[in-house]
Amino acid sequence: MSKAYRDTRAVLSLALALACTQAGAEGTALGIDISTLGVGGELTQRINDQFNVRLNVNGLQLNHGDTIDNIRYDADIRLFTAGLIGDWIILDTRFRLSAGVFYNGNKADLTSQPTDGTYRINGITYNADDVGDLSGRVDFNRFSPYLGVGWGNPVAGNDNLSFTVDVGVLFQGAANLRLDAHCAPTLSPAQCQELTDDVEAERGKAEDDIKDYRFWPVVKAGLNYRF
Repeated sequence: MSKAYRDTRAVLSLALALACTQAGAEGTALGIDISTLGVGGELTQRINDQFNVRLNVNGLQLNHGDTIDNIRYDADIRLFTAGLIGDWIILDTRFRLSAGVFYNGNKADLTSQPTDGTYRINGITYNADDVGDLSGRVDFNRFSPYLGVGWGNPVAGNDNLSFTVDVGVLFQGAANLRLDAHCAPTLSPAQCQELTDDVEAERGKAEDDIKDYRFWPVVKAGLNYRF
């Protein structure tokens, strides 16, 4: 578990505890949810009839294979976000407009897989034994704004148990891709430099291939209990 994850979890836990301490019995709800950000929990606090504020934490870890610029990678994907969101309840309905900011710890560690014992890097074919290994990491801006719409107000109505749905976009910014290769002893210093240059060129191409991830679609369903 990373230090950033632990620190963020500690801060949010303290914030949730303070919110629960200060909240009125009719103005606070706790929920669990599943979304394209992972599995998480959420606290909703009523401000007035038109505004709520939410704190949530989401996470998920999975493995996925993908091809980026003709190179096959195994990706160890770790999603982690922690958000502060404000809701504007529209005209005393259950529909709302939402805006907020998330701490964004989403990242993926990449390990490439050679094809027939070779890598094709920046259009140049290298023997896998000469490259050693080709690996990298993708991550995003640490803080990402969020805009969305939703249905359901867990701190209003007659029922303590409620269902909510959210649809929105997390603006992660352009993906940051690090790509590394390790020259084997079979390569001369000049060949090693050529490999390093080709890997850097390949990194630029691959980064362009994953540029669409700067907009992360958020679809979330939650079950909430009001105190």
